[in-house]
Amino acid sequence: MQRVLVVEDDADLRLLVVQVLELAGFEVLHLSDFACAGALLDRQSVDLVIADLPEGGQLDAVRHLSVRERGVPLLICTGCPKAGAMDPGELGAAQIIMKPYEMEALLKAARTYCLEGAGSAAATGRASWGYEGSSPHDS
Repeated sequence: MQRVLVVEDDADLRLLVVQVLELAGFEVLHLSDFACAGALLDRQSVDLVIADLPEGGQLDAVRHLSVRERGVPLLICTGCPKAGAMDPGELGAAQIIMKPYEMEALLKAARTYCLEGAGSAAATGRASWGYEGSSPHDS
């Protein structure tokens, strides 16, 4: 079973994302903010991080998470136009998904990155992924 960490400050949206992922067969850990994410990742292994950009577009908080060094793909979900215009690689992310988004698009992205990570992690001990600047709506 693939394990996903969801970091979202909006409790209702976090609950919805968690339910959608669990119904799709993922094991889901969830937090309300980035402050605890690094510590959780030090204790728990995950296959994917789906994270809301912190309030005010605190890009340093995202960079500090260091998911790339951990070999974990990061999907950033944001309504912040500044972040949406950035290259995902600048944030250490595999993809930036603009809010509002369709749950099916998020689920498709989660499946894609978990499958890619699982294949390469088994072979190399680390996940790898390509960087995409597009939203799942573009697929």
